[in-house]
Amino acid sequence: MTPAPFPPSLPGAAQQALAGLAAWLATVRVPGGYGGPAVSVRAASLSYCGPAADWRLEGILDGWSALADGGEAEVTATALQQLASDLATLAPAMLRDGSLRNSFFEFNPCEGGMPHEPAVMAAALRARRRLRRHGAAVPAGVEEAVARHVEERLLKHMWNKRLQTFNDWPQGQYEYYSSAGVAAAIELLLEYGDLSGCWPRLDHYLEGAAASLLAVQRTQGVAAGGMLLSNRPGAGCSPFLTARCLPALTALYRRTGDPALKTAAVAAAAFVRGQALPGGGFTWLVHEDRPAIRFPIMAGAVAGTLVALERAGMLDAHDQVAHLPWLLARRQPTGAFATAVGFSGTAGAVPPDWRDLLPVTGWLDKIFALLALGAGRAGAKNAPLHPAGEAAAPAPFSCAVCLGWGRAGRYLEEAGELRIEDGRGRSLFRWRKGDDWAGQNDL
Repeated sequence: MTPAPFPPSLPGAAQQALAGLAAWLATVRVPGGYGGPAVSVRAASLSYCGPAADWRLEGILDGWSALADGGEAEVTATALQQLASDLATLAPAMLRDGSLRNSFFEFNPCEGGMPHEPAVMAAALRARRRLRRHGAAVPAGVEEAVARHVEERLLKHMWNKRLQTFNDWPQGQYEYYSSAGVAAAIELLLEYGDLSGCWPRLDHYLEGAAASLLAVQRTQGVAAGGMLLSNRPGAGCSPFLTARCLPALTALYRRTGDPALKTAAVAAAAFVRGQALPGGGFTWLVHEDRPAIRFPIMAGAVAGTLVALERAGMLDAHDQVAHLPWLLARRQPTGAFATAVGFSGTAGAVPPDWRDLLPVTGWLDKIFALLALGAGRAGAKNAPLHPAGEAAAPAPFSCAVCLGWGRAGRYLEEAGELRIEDGRGRSLFRWRKGDDWAGQNDL
């Protein structure tokens, strides 16, 4: 399928949003990568706010890679410079066992995050290919880091010989696995096979992993086509994490020609589109035996869903018409985007929950990747992007929020700081951009 352009009525707004978001990301860029608090549905990492090698790097690398092909010489040069700079943070983040430091997103600081680590490694190899295509130097240590992760971590410690698939945890024959982790591992092995040329040795792992994905795809009921979060009894289907399986399914189909993979991808995409909400966004979680969980609607997950459809070659114009305006409405004056709608359980809560507004790099990367993909196809003519450290300071932003249990508060972002206060103006959370740890976290 030919990639769909941005909706004709929105290219200007999308280009402006991309430029603003690139500038905001530059404010949280430090020598080791990108920092900031991490908020997700399960948990939040608010004390550790330093650079992390979780999936925030995936979207940022994919975004700069897309812009490198934009066609405008100035944008291409900037994108290649930033791509190499961000890719260079990978090798220093690697530990001796092949895992990545601070790769657990909402559970940081902790290593061994899944699906984060294989997702980042696969994006690193896509970025490597883009640099080489443009004749740019690949940062030292990238190929060695990926090889260590695959050989010393993924194949040696994450492979479950009994289940013939990849676990989320090392050194144990666990009886459960997650579909998103397996899909990320498939993508990485496909990229690594091209890099190393060791295909016969990898085929066994790919066959087992693919079979385990197909085993958790629902074939009937309200979740038909969806991928269960895991093979645990009672697991639901996430449209976002189902979409993240699509690039693995389609790439493996192109390699093997197995029609079951194509059938699975088509069914998964239909499930994802079937969970689209009126006005934009997707249901958060679908269960077969109880009502679906609609909220929160994570803006990054909406963007990540569209990015996954695009990378699988399955994005169409309707997908962007349906969801891009909703995403652009989440923009903040700083250039960042609000993280979610509905942490309180409803879309119309006034004031919104503080978790709705606090910008999170590990979700914003997906919006950056989506906007960059659109700009790259359009030629990136109207996106004045700047390397990290050269962006203009964002405009300040302040908004009333709910702190939970009916308590009123206020969220504030200034050029160098994020802050949350209670109803009396007393600080509850304060992070100065560039610091590894929040100066205060009493939330």
